[in-house]
Amino acid sequence: MLKLYKYIFSLFLLLIPLGTAIADASFYGIFDISSQQFINSETNNELHTKSNGSRAGVKAKFEVNDDLSWLIQVESAVDYNSALDTQTYFSARNTFIGLQGSWGRLIMGKNDSPLKLSQGNIDLFTDTDVQIYALHEGDNRITDTIIFNSNTYNGFSLNYGLVKNGSKDLTSVGHSISLQYRLEHAYVAVAYDNNVLNQNIVRLVSEVAYQKINFGLLLQKANIINKITSYGFMLSMQYSLPQYLLKFQYSNSDDKVEGGRILTAGIEWLATDNLAVYTLMSDSLGDEIASEKLISLGVKYRF
Repeated sequence: MLKLYKYIFSLFLLLIPLGTAIADASFYGIFDISSQQFINSETNNELHTKSNGSRAGVKAKFEVNDDLSWLIQVESAVDYNSALDTQTYFSARNTFIGLQGSWGRLIMGKNDSPLKLSQGNIDLFTDTDVQIYALHEGDNRITDTIIFNSNTYNGFSLNYGLVKNGSKDLTSVGHSISLQYRLEHAYVAVAYDNNVLNQNIVRLVSEVAYQKINFGLLLQKANIINKITSYGFMLSMQYSLPQYLLKFQYSNSDDKVEGGRILTAGIEWLATDNLAVYTLMSDSLGDEIASEKLISLGVKYRF
């Protein structure tokens, strides 16, 4: 079924006139490099540098008419110090082609699932070793997808994705869906993955901003094929000062580690609009895993 939808979508794109005018194009990226130390009984206080989700990409929008544009995005991870493969410096991230109009957008390619994106800004240490992915399932960037994102109506938006699965234990097509509601100082989302990469997941997210403080809460139930049902939650809090962000986060989940828990605190100095220097300290443990501490000092640059 996903192949049929892709053929129809591709055919529609081919019918778009080639002479459409470019409305917007940009080169963008994030370079995030840290020096960090793990402290536990096995690593003997190992110290190393790490690229934390560093990436670069190009995106463009071409106007077909007043109510229709087509989109292109090509994005690559830049990992000079890959823990998985020291020769893998570049790897594909969100890369797609699509259409956008007053109704929303429809894209085809590799992209974050609607359930993953439903987390909003609750993960204060995203891209680091203590991000949401360290304990919670569902943080999926999927190679073969068709995703619809509606425009926002009265604060509500809907996101729906068809996902190609490679496992024989699953149906050929999985579904990821999220409903979001956003106000000026609050955000609520509910999301569901059905047969997505061995996972059936229900997620509820809430964020509230009060003066200089942001609070976040994530609740999750995960059914992983050939595993028991697991539950988890994440709490985060951020306090804003002139040029500084004070961050606190606690994750608890059985998705990947029985009784997994990560407590993290950090400070980020906003040197300019694009440059930040940060430090964090975390403590991770599980029911059958000894405590492991992480101390990190990093620099993040956005362009």
